[in-house]
Amino acid sequence: MANPRENPTYDTSIGKVNTSFAFTAGTSGALPTAASSYRGDISQINFAKAVKPTGTGLYDFFLNEPWLTLVNWNIKVIQASFATTGACVGEVTVDNVSTARPNSKVRITFYDASMAAVDLATGDIVRVTLNLQYKKGT
Repeated sequence: MANPRENPTYDTSIGKVNTSFAFTAGTSGALPTAASSYRGDISQINFAKAVKPTGTGLYDFFLNEPWLTLVNWNIKVIQASFATTGACVGEVTVDNVSTARPNSKVRITFYDASMAAVDLATGDIVRVTLNLQYKKGT
């Protein structure tokens, strides 16, 4: 893990780090091989390993190392072309951040306005912030 004292996105007093990334979905919601932008410690996400597993609306993002816990998250979807049947919200549905490498991951499921799982559409922009804890608070 990166030295927390060298990165301003770490809060060493409570052992937490924010990592944020954004990407634009490819054809039929395909994941790109790299994030289009980021803030914080993007080195924690192995973006090249991100996959779209079998199942509607599912996207897996693998971490480069296990964490104590996933404290919180924020996921925003900006649709390429507005549709109530398109992805408008994302939620973490699998939290395996404490699983040993190489299987430490977060699964995000995307939903439409009626909360039915849907795949991202071509050109949808997704912004994700994960708040990860690396040590127990004092």
